[in-house]
Amino acid sequence: LLTKSACNGISLSTAVSAAAADCCRYTQEIMLTNTGAIPLTYHWHMADENSPAAKDFSILPAKGTVLPYAKQKITVEFQPTSVQRYNLTLLMDIPGVAEAAAKLPAVGECAVPIISLAPGGELLQFGQVFLRHPYTQHFMLVNESKLPAKFEVLPQDQQSQALGTLTASPAAATIPAKGTFTVGLTLEAERLGRLQLPVYVRVAGSRNKPLQIIADARALGPSLEFAVLPASTVAPAAANSEIVGESSSAAGGVLPDGSSTGEATSLGLTAEAGTASHAASTASGVARTRSSSSIATSSAGIKPSKSAAKRQPPAMEWAPIAAVNFEKVQVLQQHVREVKLRNPTLVDADVKLFVEGVDSVFQVEPREAVVAAGGELTVAIRVLLDDNATFRDVLHVLVAEGADANVPLEATGIGNTVVSEVFSRPQLDFGAQFVGRSWQLEVEVSNKGRKGAALTWTNYKLAELTKTFNKTAKGTGKKFDVADVPADQQPVFSINPEKLLLGPKDSTNFMITGLSHKPGLVSEQLQCQFTVSGSTSNAGNKPKPVFDIALSAEVAAPLLDLSKRAIDFVYTHERGKSPQIMVEPLEVRNISRLPATFTLKATTPFSIEPAALSLQPEESAALTVTFEPDFQHDLVSQTVKQRCLISYPDNPQKDYLDLTGMINFPN
Repeated sequence: LLTKSACNGISLSTAVSAAAADCCRYTQEIMLTNTGAIPLTYHWHMADENSPAAKDFSILPAKGTVLPYAKQKITVEFQPTSVQRYNLTLLMDIPGVAEAAAKLPAVGECAVPIISLAPGGELLQFGQVFLRHPYTQHFMLVNESKLPAKFEVLPQDQQSQALGTLTASPAAATIPAKGTFTVGLTLEAERLGRLQLPVYVRVAGSRNKPLQIIADARALGPSLEFAVLPASTVAPAAANSEIVGESSSAAGGVLPDGSSTGEATSLGLTAEAGTASHAASTASGVARTRSSSSIATSSAGIKPSKSAAKRQPPAMEWAPIAAVNFEKVQVLQQHVREVKLRNPTLVDADVKLFVEGVDSVFQVEPREAVVAAGGELTVAIRVLLDDNATFRDVLHVLVAEGADANVPLEATGIGNTVVSEVFSRPQLDFGAQFVGRSWQLEVEVSNKGRKGAALTWTNYKLAELTKTFNKTAKGTGKKFDVADVPADQQPVFSINPEKLLLGPKDSTNFMITGLSHKPGLVSEQLQCQFTVSGSTSNAGNKPKPVFDIALSAEVAAPLLDLSKRAIDFVYTHERGKSPQIMVEPLEVRNISRLPATFTLKATTPFSIEPAALSLQPEESAALTVTFEPDFQHDLVSQTVKQRCLISYPDNPQKDYLDLTGMINFPN
């Protein structure tokens, strides 16, 4: 239909009409032609601009000018917002000339298409899912009408978001007429247990209730598997026993060298506790596949030898629970066993580990860790026992939002809890010592155990002497006294105290004393036995050897090397000369293996300077020996003989220097 106006030469197309689906945009075009010789200014608008229906139409461009004999394309856009029939009029004004110079009817109808879910789409099964791990399922929307349908997945309410978050992709789209559309729905669970979360789909412009879809899932947390490594595969730990020191007071001697589950409820939604068997096994399979692939890649083209195959450690056995038994281990030494923790799930496991007992002999490292999904963690369990007993405890493995585990720990202590650095040696050599002079050594002994220990020392030689005496003196009623034994047959070594009750976690000092009355190499065996203080069991009352040590020393008399063993003085009187004191030098050297202290005693008319000396081994000293001829002032010829005594303050050894003085007075 071509319409011409009365005022200017124009032509335009016919009525605008449409059948539309709500919220969809439709357009029609009008061609406005200026057939006149002057420009045409126009203004298009709806007849009733303020009506709600008029607002669903828009005109582009609504105003403008068409040059002479030119054309202008006018677009009428229709976007219905409600279900109804439209019968409106478009008016074109020529400003300053005429209003409603042209009229065009705008006819349309808005209808809402009908969509539905594909069969079985009302319940979307996610199965078992891990917390905060995304899982995606799909549902299909079907448009059964002849019109395109625009839909929107409504936002999730905040209360249900505490259980899990749902994300639709896409959240809004248009389904073509007689078509289908697939929407992806991603679930991330936030709470353990059974989840049923509603999802609503609304058709734009529809007054019907939105379509409802139930997302059903069972949310699980991480879980762990355990593998206890064999003891042989763990590097031995360094001994942690404390070392005690000793001091020596040997007079002139030498020191010897000595499963938790969660619940969720929200607005009719349910949450139940669940397990992770299916999801865990799936993740475990993924982890095993990755591990096998990495091994195959690293060893590609390499054929291990038979000996190498024999050296390979045994395959680890993984289990949901574990127990660690150290069996019998030495006390006062640290022992380590390693346990592997594996996370076969798809989410990280936040783990805390602690030993239940207060002041437990067991320790665990690390105390906190994050085991990545499909990853492993090596845990070191250490034990340091301080008693000959069986210790038990429990290692708690707490998995945040997951299944906790308890690992029983057990270890049995063997060995001695009474320790000493010196007495732990098989032999203690005191080196060179002097006859008749005692030597001593103070040794510290510590009880690291939890019970008191009664200690008793035995000298094998003294025990043998006692046994022999008791046999010979049987029936006489006499008691053995070591003082009755000849000095050269008495035991050389003694220890004080011979008996002692040493409390738990306590220390004491024992004094070893040696004294020999004859030279030579001496050796004796000492043994220390202990019983558990306050024990009522037969095992605790039975004496057990804790130290067995051989004591030895090389005993000798002090030895001095004198440059002269005899000194002779000869004085012949000369008339007119007074008698003068005569002097002879003497060199003395200590050829003993120990320092020697000695004194030289000479009487008138002889004297020695210095009269007392202390020499280190191989040290020498010069002495001066003097003789006074005129000691009697009687001018009588005579010969004076004397033995100068060399004595040792701490030794019975005696040495002598022969001195002779001859006095000649011619008559």
